[in-house]
Amino acid sequence: MYETIIRVNGKKIPHYYLDSYLPRYKNSNPGEFSEDVLKFKRGVDYSIMDRFATEIIRLVSDAELKFDIIVPIPSSSANTIKNGTKIFVSKVSKGLKIENGVNILVRIKNVPASHLCTASNRPTEDRHYETIKCENGLSNMRVMLFDDIVTAGNTSRACIRRIFDTGVTNITLISLAKTE
Repeated sequence: MYETIIRVNGKKIPHYYLDSYLPRYKNSNPGEFSEDVLKFKRGVDYSIMDRFATEIIRLVSDAELKFDIIVPIPSSSANTIKNGTKIFVSKVSKGLKIENGVNILVRIKNVPASHLCTASNRPTEDRHYETIKCENGLSNMRVMLFDDIVTAGNTSRACIRRIFDTGVTNITLISLAKTE
């Protein structure tokens, strides 16, 4: 487990993640963990979803974090939460006995997928912010914001801003990996 800080609107948001992700284009042998994260993203290997759900539940317990809800970051396609993410969020919410917030953040317009972009044409934080809405219902909740991989952090920061718009200030970002 690793911990870092993401700064959003002058506030420090804790970010916990399991390990580093090594993209294939940078490393011909990214390793088992990075390959497993890619399998998770594809959403076809349920044993990977179970394993990562168990690891995230353990991370939350070991770090003594307390949440009321888990909210996944939406994919780059409008009105889409990947099936694997839905299954994972369901398992984590049941395991931690917290609410499943799978429909709280909604992408309303497509943006290019970050993994298909170079650093120079990746969607900005503001572009993500413009294309995501946050459904109400989070007041006074301790929010676990979940993303599979955090690369530049633009999507995460935009989602945190959207959640801030509802008045919530207690947000922790949890991800499987952070890109190296």
